[in-house]
Amino acid sequence: MTHTEALALVAEAVELDPSALAPEMRISDIEDWSSLTWLTLMSLVDEKLNTQLSAKEIKSFSTVGDVLAWLESKALAA
Repeated sequence: MTHTEALALVAEAVELDPSALAPEMRISDIEDWSSLTWLTLMSLVDEKLNTQLSAKEIKSFSTVGDVLAWLESKALAA
């Protein structure tokens, strides 16, 4: 999974255009990010990467870049 693909996946989960997201953005500052976004992202990760995103991992993410790095690392490991 490329950086662009990871960004598109996150953007799909939060229902925003990928251009509206940047790696340095704090998740807590994204108005449209909610618990539903996390559930959607968990489902997309399972579907696209055949891996699970845990609650512990979710709690460790503070920026969009944290999520992107995790996605890219999981894709490399697959």
